[in-house]
Amino acid sequence: MLDILANYLMLSIENNLQVNETYLRNLLNFFVRHYHLSNYIKNLEIIYEPYDNKEYLTAEYGLSYIGINLKGILEELNYLFHNDPYYKNLSSYEKNLYQYTCFIEVIAHEVRHARDLRNIHSVKDTLEKKILSPIKWTLPGYEDTPNYSKLFRIYERYYEVCPTERLANFTSLNLCYELLKKVSKSNTVRDEYLLKLLSSLLNPYEINPNPTKYFLEKAHAQTAWKDIAPVIPKLSLEKKLIYGFPIPATYYHKLQEESFKLD
Repeated sequence: MLDILANYLMLSIENNLQVNETYLRNLLNFFVRHYHLSNYIKNLEIIYEPYDNKEYLTAEYGLSYIGINLKGILEELNYLFHNDPYYKNLSSYEKNLYQYTCFIEVIAHEVRHARDLRNIHSVKDTLEKKILSPIKWTLPGYEDTPNYSKLFRIYERYYEVCPTERLANFTSLNLCYELLKKVSKSNTVRDEYLLKLLSSLLNPYEINPNPTKYFLEKAHAQTAWKDIAPVIPKLSLEKKLIYGFPIPATYYHKLQEESFKLD
């Protein structure tokens, strides 16, 4: 998978391909085929919501479709490249690389939600299923869950510690970082993605030392923790970090120092 995406990324840069609906559809189709998600992603919807420099819809996974705000993302990138001191200093090559990688990140994030929905429907009793099933209403198709409106407000308030988003962030950012290690002539963009990856994993620990349990408690699904807790001691430090389980302070500070070096 990495080799194919790396080639596509380099082809995009070398030929200065325009990011349009066709480009995004080709990219999404690759992910759908690779992960066998044709039952969970049937359409691509292009959203044209402008970037407002505050908060706007980047992308969404709905029931059987992925929506991508092509207009907003391009406008945000244009804003960053012309106004943000860090991004202004990127070379033309680095800006192109960052733009193409950004769209891979966005699609990979939403595709992860589709994979999680399939995971919940699976008969296999995996750790991820144990984590996500009690909060399946954070994924499409469960809007008829009792008290859905109240639960969704909890999701919006505690978005940063939500396991659904944590796993999607890790999958997409880690994929981009691994891609950039393969293709990048510039450490700058690669290091930026490593910083984004580390930040997405570490920041929730500033809210609570056990982010996943904390969200389950807020979502009134704390009983699910009884099935999850016995598995945790068997996991590596990296797996504990990925899933938002408690990690040693020494490990946290080591990764935090790595973030400071890159910031």
